Amino acid sequence: MGAQCTGCQPAQYSGCKPDGCFGNGRQVGIDQIKCDFQIEAGILLVKGRHSLDLHNFYKFVAVTYAIETQSVTLKWRRADRQEIPKDIPSALSIEFNEVSVFEFLLRDGDQPFSEDDCLATFGNWHHDGAVIIYDDGISNQEEPIAISFMSGATIVIAAMCASATISFARE
Repeated sequence: MGAQCTGCQPAQYSGCKPDGCFGNGRQVGIDQIKCDFQIEAGILLVKGRHSLDLHNFYKFVAVTYAIETQSVTLKWRRADRQEIPKDIPSALSIEFNEVSVFEFLLRDGDQPFSEDDCLATFGNWHHDGAVIIYDDGISNQEEPIAISFMSGATIVIAAMCASATISFARE
């Protein structure tokens, strides 16, 4: 395991966990986003005992940008298909705080609108327009986070921290 979270400055991260660390044993640099979750294989959100498949089991339902608080919230809901287990969480949201970059890149007009709610890849944005998946996760990188959808739409976010909320009650 990496170094303990010493030297974090919690006052800088007003929207984040007050101890300045999410307990993953890593110290986060000033240009790196702090997350209380991990993304694995570009589609799995992992938090605590939950590993949620955002591509196959959830549909994207909303993005909200709050200018006043410099925050972005993304919401997913469990899809209503027969093959999806009913015992997995019904919804999740990710809130990004102290946002410095928020871009919504156009969808491909040739794709059906049904592809707008299906995650393609959750990774980091590369300056050449590609979404990159790093082995050591999204929060260890200096590039903004990028969430791309099957329709070609991509959300690019740079923020100081992000936290995921998992819910078992329909929102």
